[in-house]
Amino acid sequence: MILNSRYPTEKAYGVTTSMTAEALKDEGHLVEIWAPSAEANQQVPHLTKNLISKRNSVIIQFVNSISETIGFKLQYLICLSLAVKSSLGLQGKAVYWVRGPYLALGLLFFTRRIPIIFEMHFPLQSLVKKTMIFGLKRKRILIGTLTEMHRQSLELGANLGGTFILPMAAPDDFFKVGRQRGLKISPVPVIGYIGKATSSGHENGLTSFLTSVRVAQDRGLQVHFWLAGIEEHHRLSLCQTATKLGIRDDFLHISGHVNHEFVPGLLSQFDFGLIPYGESSYNKYRFPIKSVEYAAAGVPILATGTVSHHQILDSSIALFYDQSNPLDFVLKLEELLKNPSQILVLRATAMAWASNYTYYNRAKLASEALRNLGKLV
Repeated sequence: MILNSRYPTEKAYGVTTSMTAEALKDEGHLVEIWAPSAEANQQVPHLTKNLISKRNSVIIQFVNSISETIGFKLQYLICLSLAVKSSLGLQGKAVYWVRGPYLALGLLFFTRRIPIIFEMHFPLQSLVKKTMIFGLKRKRILIGTLTEMHRQSLELGANLGGTFILPMAAPDDFFKVGRQRGLKISPVPVIGYIGKATSSGHENGLTSFLTSVRVAQDRGLQVHFWLAGIEEHHRLSLCQTATKLGIRDDFLHISGHVNHEFVPGLLSQFDFGLIPYGESSYNKYRFPIKSVEYAAAGVPILATGTVSHHQILDSSIALFYDQSNPLDFVLKLEELLKNPSQILVLRATAMAWASNYTYYNRAKLASEALRNLGKLV
């Protein structure tokens, strides 16, 4: 079963929850997504189990209106308490799959024998580390990380074994877009970004990137920039910044939220995909889901030259640029646009790279890790 405290959601963790569940089901596993939300079954109705009554849903909504932090913790407690209640009849028959660290810790302390897969997408806190060591010694928990660098930091730096790579993935719909692309290159290429302006309160680099957009406009590049999926208050802020910079409306389009089901169609209109994240402790271990989705859709990647981006990607599928130098992005894009054959090579190699990152492979990696632990036959 998969426990997710904030579900349904269009954010990356909601998408991966849904698609991973579907892939596990297709592999013959019985899967349930447990979530403390009255709307939980809207995302994957046939797999989702809502953990709360309508009355409790109203209580959570009221608490969220006062403090989202407290409301979030209340959802965690509901999720944990009902998982513990159900665990008595599940020993030897189930696996918990969680994203929340404190949910994983609670399951370690209040349930027995049921193995836990914990997806860790962030630096390790001291309390979490100590408890994870406790769980690992008892072969109760497996830690899935997005990148090899994060896995090694846990295994070597924090002395945590029981880790395995569990990267992001792309659904089949994205690969269909890639296969349907011809060999043509748009006369006015679209450089697109799909995602939020912030992730967990951290800026995704769009505001500073607008300076590069202005430089591209000044140099007369025949391109169009499109930032899609932006939260409304951030969209308005970015529009105001673009206006102050003198960026024309026909050169830059900034649009709002896009449901994930419509993202493949959106990417069919992109010629290049942007990943503008900066160097930071938060971004250090990130594996942007958009990198796989861009590549699967045959969209060559333009990415900042961060340590994590160089670890995940390479120059055969991505063009790296210096985020601190607005002109660097523009000069490299100019050179690329002069070489259409290189663009086609980037497109083909990106799709080949993405073929390794399917949800089938993601489910397979988790199953293999459990077998190695001796918890799955």
